[in-house]
Amino acid sequence: MKRLRFTWGTGIVLVLIVFAGAMALLVTIAFRQSINLEYDDYYPREIAHQTLIDKRNNAATLPEEVTILKGDGIIDICFPQIFNRDSLVGTIHLFRPADNTRDVTMLIKTDTAGRQIIPTGNLDLGVYVVKIDWEYGGVYYFTEQEVYISEFDRAL
Repeated sequence: MKRLRFTWGTGIVLVLIVFAGAMALLVTIAFRQSINLEYDDYYPREIAHQTLIDKRNNAATLPEEVTILKGDGIIDICFPQIFNRDSLVGTIHLFRPADNTRDVTMLIKTDTAGRQIIPTGNLDLGVYVVKIDWEYGGVYYFTEQEVYISEFDRAL
């Protein structure tokens, strides 16, 4: 019976085959990963970036800032008292950085005290960025704040 010999040439060929297989596996895994962009329309948003800066500056000049508090299974958004509640127009966007398919967007509908309550029971656990974009009296405002939804918030 003839014995196979393991030479340097055989070793090099085996290393190259294993390396090529590993690269093929990594490329296959990379192509199967989902890619979640924050926005699908980056170019138009980049053009309008100065508008966003102006909105943030307008919000910074308010005598009271919008407060975003989380607790007892809710996100409590309170607008400054200087605004007439019936004249506020805008959106609240709960942006989920980990998975943009779980984002939530709603219109601003405050109660008589200028608050909007958002229940957290149906939100996924983790970080959300609350982005509020509103208009009052022809002036546009924008503010955002990060909140963390924990298991405690889901239990309520």
